[in-house]
Amino acid sequence: MNKSPDEVVINNYFNFKKVKELSLTTLHPDKHELFIKLFENMKYNIPQLTKLNIIGVLKTEPMTRYEIAVALNRDISIIHKTLRLLEKEVKVVRIGKEKSIRKSRDLWSLANNLVSKS
Repeated sequence: MNKSPDEVVINNYFNFKKVKELSLTTLHPDKHELFIKLFENMKYNIPQLTKLNIIGVLKTEPMTRYEIAVALNRDISIIHKTLRLLEKEVKVVRIGKEKSIRKSRDLWSLANNLVSKS
């Protein structure tokens, strides 16, 4: 709900991204800093972006969830949960194990249906 006729409500991460790309927030300097902070925070709190980021990282090579977490600077529990969702959607698959000092870890890769599209 708009409070005034001049107020514009922006929802959806991709709309925020478009506003940032067009530098529209520079038109209102008092709110520019707040917008930038909010935009940066949104990158880490949107499950769909986490899925896209994981798919992007796995395009280069198979990785463990730990390696993905390090590459994306995200908590491993978020990566694990998102990998399970992507596995159910048949977008990623477990392709084997990587041996480490303590135990073996699952290697994740893009599913065949996504590899051919890359």
